[in-house]
Amino acid sequence: MTNEKLYQLGPDDEVFPLMIYSAQYIAWGEAITKKTIRFLKLLRTPMCPTYVVLYQAKVLMSGASQPMAFPVFHISTADILGIHPMPPTQEPYDYDTEEANRKMEPVTVLMGFFRMDGKMRISTHSNITQMLDAAKEPYLPVYDATITSIASSKHKALHTQVAVVRRSNIFIAAYSTEKSP
Repeated sequence: MTNEKLYQLGPDDEVFPLMIYSAQYIAWGEAITKKTIRFLKLLRTPMCPTYVVLYQAKVLMSGASQPMAFPVFHISTADILGIHPMPPTQEPYDYDTEEANRKMEPVTVLMGFFRMDGKMRISTHSNITQMLDAAKEPYLPVYDATITSIASSKHKALHTQVAVVRRSNIFIAAYSTEKSP
């Protein structure tokens, strides 16, 4: 890859290291975002970008032994199954821990060749099935997630406070169908 500067940061821009999962590959690199906008929250809004641009990107295709390197890599948001900050970077929780009538429900998310074990924050009067039926956002948050490779044991587990997963084209396993009384 080149050492040439591929972007110029504006006064309200910051570099945000990301990991992105698709059905065919995992990619990681630097994204540019606004300091005042949480990148993962942006994906859950109508302002969701059409493409995520990674600089100094590495892309590991399914079945490949070595990642490919690209100075700039454009990923269609429609192809993204999961995304989170690249460790050790963390994005802060986006909820009030004192909020009444909410609970954390354990889930396993299967996305391509990766497994994500974490928790989804839902209403105490609901369960994961009902939440998924009611959800309108293209991406849903998963908290305190551990991501592992299903295809290879040589990749070590990654941990992140917050990730988002695409509501479509993934599989979500819930461990309870209970609702709080």
